Amino acid sequence: MYLKTTETCQLNCAHCFTSGRSGQKIYWNTDKLVDWIHRFRKEKPAPHDAIHMEFHGGEPFLVPVGQMRKVYDACDGLWDQMSWGATTNLVFKLKDEHKEFIKGPLGNRLGTSWDRKIRFENNTQYNLWHKNVKTLLAEGVTIRLFISLTKDTLAKYPLTDVSNFSVELFEPLIVDKLSDIYLDNFTTYNSLTCDKNERSMFSLQINEFNVNSNVASSDDTSSQNMFNRIL
Repeated sequence: MYLKTTETCQLNCAHCFTSGRSGQKIYWNTDKLVDWIHRFRKEKPAPHDAIHMEFHGGEPFLVPVGQMRKVYDACDGLWDQMSWGATTNLVFKLKDEHKEFIKGPLGNRLGTSWDRKIRFENNTQYNLWHKNVKTLLAEGVTIRLFISLTKDTLAKYPLTDVSNFSVELFEPLIVDKLSDIYLDNFTTYNSLTCDKNERSMFSLQINEFNVNSNVASSDDTSSQNMFNRIL
């Protein structure tokens, strides 16, 4: 469930579904939101339901952290299986209250985006984002990185065939613990059985990963196109 703290943002990303800085300066009413969530829960009384709450926007951290914590304190535990998160541009001064909220209610994880040419208007914005990402990573926060595959990105990092795409990040992606890796907004041209590359669904192979397994297929050999890949 998306919890939009505001309709506005401090950035003006070309591809965003909001209106960026030109968006309406509308902010949430936490009392009404908390009341709505409690009433929604009463309509869904099954005790073993699971739900994820994602603070979103605009830029969610344009509202005081105390407001998000108020919503969290009033609603956490309404479902047996309940998690919280936030998707942010991270282009703001990262304070201790932000880090405490991320490490506590948000489960020590956060979503942010890197997009070539369409996100950061200048080096000041990019450097602030970069600094915040490195700070959070150094303090053990799991970062979900979202990348839009625009024409410019694909021109810089060509998709040479259906199984080869790479992006050079500013530092290696090191996964040294049980982690979730999210790849969002991919478009495939079909979803057929992966017996031939020319009619395969989208699949991922990370060279440094050793995934010695197949997926559901009529072909159980190691030459099958999905062997050692993540679907």
